[in-house]
Amino acid sequence: MNISKENLDTLNAVIKIDIQEVDYREKVDKSLENIRKNANVPGFRKGMVPAGVIKKQYGVSVLAEEVNKLLQSELDKYIQTENLAMFGQPLPKVQENIDWENARDFSFEFEVGLIPEVKLNLEGAAKKVTSYRIKVSPEYIEDHIASLAKRFGKITDVEKVEKASDVVVKIEAEGENGELFQPGAYKQGIVVVSDIKNAKNFVGKKVGDVVTASPKDFKSTTRLSQFIGKSADECENFDAPLHLTIEKISNVEPHALDKELFEKVYGPGSVETEEAFRDKIRGEAEAAFENETNSQLLNDTVDYLIENTKFDLPLDFLKRWVMVSGEKQLGEEEAAKEVESSEKGLRYQLIEAQILMDNDAKVDYTQIIERAKSLIRMQMAQFGQTDMKDEDLDPIVERILKNREEVGRIQSMIIREKMLDIFKTKIPYKTKEVTLDEFVKAIAKKKA
Repeated sequence: MNISKENLDTLNAVIKIDIQEVDYREKVDKSLENIRKNANVPGFRKGMVPAGVIKKQYGVSVLAEEVNKLLQSELDKYIQTENLAMFGQPLPKVQENIDWENARDFSFEFEVGLIPEVKLNLEGAAKKVTSYRIKVSPEYIEDHIASLAKRFGKITDVEKVEKASDVVVKIEAEGENGELFQPGAYKQGIVVVSDIKNAKNFVGKKVGDVVTASPKDFKSTTRLSQFIGKSADECENFDAPLHLTIEKISNVEPHALDKELFEKVYGPGSVETEEAFRDKIRGEAEAAFENETNSQLLNDTVDYLIENTKFDLPLDFLKRWVMVSGEKQLGEEEAAKEVESSEKGLRYQLIEAQILMDNDAKVDYTQIIERAKSLIRMQMAQFGQTDMKDEDLDPIVERILKNREEVGRIQSMIIREKMLDIFKTKIPYKTKEVTLDEFVKAIAKKKA
């Protein structure tokens, strides 16, 4: 047997396998003998059928089967031994007239799509990608404290809307033709009258009344986003009139800023003073904002690398491979669309793999198990279970990790964190400090 590879160019190669009779004869003879021992042929006792009769009846099919087994086995060994970096699986070149009856030696060829060399310039991202830092303003902290004080305050239902009222409303928006529709994820919302620009439109109204409001009545796109359940960047250009049907009116006497409130929010003994309460809120906000800016930094850097890391792909090979690799065979046009739609993701997979390899960053099963435990602990803590032991977690983790999708999700989470750490270490980003609204507007502008 002889196996060789011919590089057609930097992205395409052909593997040729020459099989001689000596490579398969013993296995073919053994298979035919097994058939002879068990064959039931009219006129012969079981196990006594002449070898010539068996060969005449089964010889071609057994030969083809054993040659194909040998072919696949040797091809796999060659790919592993040569450490070929390639896309998908080799595609066999079609041979229409294989003379299984008379030939003794056979030659087969397989097309291979080679993975290109990916040359990275991470530092270049520093010129185009901004690292944002959202500052926690005193106004944000005061607004949050006011919100908590109202949440844990004394609620009294009233008949008419007052300036200090909170109003539960059914949320609808008016379309271009006058039809009403639900503009976001939420069917209901709470209007804090004192926080609306045109509060006079609400004051004096009763349950059942409909108030027409403008999206601009909300003091920021962030407030509008939280009200209707639509992303902040989508809210930037949202201008449909809102029809808000009043369902409930209440006044809230805010809770005093005291130890009782601190304990209701964070639990007994967690916060003792007003200063510590403010610090706690600030720390939570900083952590939440950092998650947002880190996610944006990662996404912006990935987009930059995809756009600016130039390399070719064996697109013709990929189209042919996509045509035959799925459960359903595709036509040329369908395969071309499939490759086009997945090209960006494929390019990033290669970039990501190269970055992880260059920085010796790996994800092993132990890391996945530990992350699964951490996620379960966080979830259980929300229900007051803060002291779960490993032996209690193990059966839950084992059940979760039987789900391939869940394993993939956790693996992707870890990889994203490793990529972010690499980017922050390798790329000298310029940091820009902004308010929350400025950050939202900057991101919306990029997507516009």
